[in-house]
Amino acid sequence: MNAEELAAQLGAWKDDQTRLYRGLAEQLRLLIRLGSLPPGSELPPERRLAVALAVSRTTIAQAYSLLKDEGWLVSLQGSGTRVAHAQPAVAPPADYGAAASGFIADVVRDRVRTVDLTVPSPPPGPWLMAAMSRLPALAAAALSGRVYEPAGYPALRDRIAGKLTADGRVTAAEEVIVTNGATQALSLLAGVLTRRGDTVLVEELTCPTVLASLRTAGLRLVVVPIEREGADPQAVEAAVRRYEPSFIYVIPTYHNPTGWTMTEHRRAALASIARRYGVPLVEDLTLADTRIDGPLPPPPIAAYAPGAQIYTVGSLSKVCWPGLRTGWLIGPRRELQRIVHLRAMYDLGCPLPTQLLAVELLDDLPQIRLERQRELLGRRDTLLAALAEHLPQWRHESPHGGLSVWCATPRPLQQLNHVAQHHGMQLMLGSHFAVGARSYLDHVRLPFTLDEAELVEVVRRLAGYWTEAGRG
Repeated sequence: MNAEELAAQLGAWKDDQTRLYRGLAEQLRLLIRLGSLPPGSELPPERRLAVALAVSRTTIAQAYSLLKDEGWLVSLQGSGTRVAHAQPAVAPPADYGAAASGFIADVVRDRVRTVDLTVPSPPPGPWLMAAMSRLPALAAAALSGRVYEPAGYPALRDRIAGKLTADGRVTAAEEVIVTNGATQALSLLAGVLTRRGDTVLVEELTCPTVLASLRTAGLRLVVVPIEREGADPQAVEAAVRRYEPSFIYVIPTYHNPTGWTMTEHRRAALASIARRYGVPLVEDLTLADTRIDGPLPPPPIAAYAPGAQIYTVGSLSKVCWPGLRTGWLIGPRRELQRIVHLRAMYDLGCPLPTQLLAVELLDDLPQIRLERQRELLGRRDTLLAALAEHLPQWRHESPHGGLSVWCATPRPLQQLNHVAQHHGMQLMLGSHFAVGARSYLDHVRLPFTLDEAELVEVVRRLAGYWTEAGRG
């Protein structure tokens, strides 16, 4: 990992209450513990990292020295500074909430930000309060049922099965597990389908929280190329033959971060690969309900290979409200019982009030989709117009769904990132999504979940920071 890539992984590590070298050492320690800097990996030379982070070489030297004293780093003549193979005995990485990237580390550090562009977070609509107002009428019947439902509240499982069937994957309630968000669904799958050291196929750009979860589980990530049409089936099949992965993970609809949607042909091809090779495939459809315009997406991948071991992950967080934390996992009945048993060891199920609210929201989902669609259409177009006016040299497409725009820039963005942080703005650089050799430091994901006036002001400020960074 070179200095620029490490700088992007470190995220916003500077803290006014902490001496610089200690803050840097803390963030490096976190990345080591969580696998982003594996044992034996070489750290950048002090001078180069100092330039990339816009700090003095003394700060880097002090941070490296502290970590050497603690046993995290070693220096050998002629081989630079490396992560030690035998690391100090400490608590497991799970203490950090499955963090394994600068993005997650920033969240864990609970920073106060003036403008946070790292997490697309749609605001709650009036339908959320309306659904909440109906909960007392539902509670009496629900409270007379079973106390623990590790697979989920039966009425909610019915609603989710109906939704998936309408979307194209014929689903029975017995094939549904309700989870605390999509992230828990993926963690449960990894716990059942893999062992530490196993291989998982992922697209070369993918969701940072998923990367964090898989890396924390000690899994080896093998990259397959992603194109506008979706993951390349030939590359996927070649990787399946070569690496025999425990599962394949893809985001086929309104991909995060690119916004692309996998074609029907490629969905069918991936489903065929999963069936022929007997390899589990996980499709993440958490953004599938955020359609803005354009053609309707094809059915889920699972629809093209009934009987194959294909899992569908979804959530209400993107279309309704992130604070809801209600997700689901759909899969073959013969496999789900193992997942239910694993889940019961963690939390015995989701909170009942949240599940009751989800029942109401799923009943209202067609109307919620329409209202969210109108809102996102206006905000997306406002962001695109502001970019065209203030940053015309940035390249981007108009996504048909999702919550953000994926921008390519004429030069790497590390200096812009430093300038923006100095002015209280947090960006999500492409390196947070990158898995393979390419760092994508010349890309940034910009959410359009702020209101329209805020979006215009954000882009105006970004243009000023871009100019300032160019002078630096």
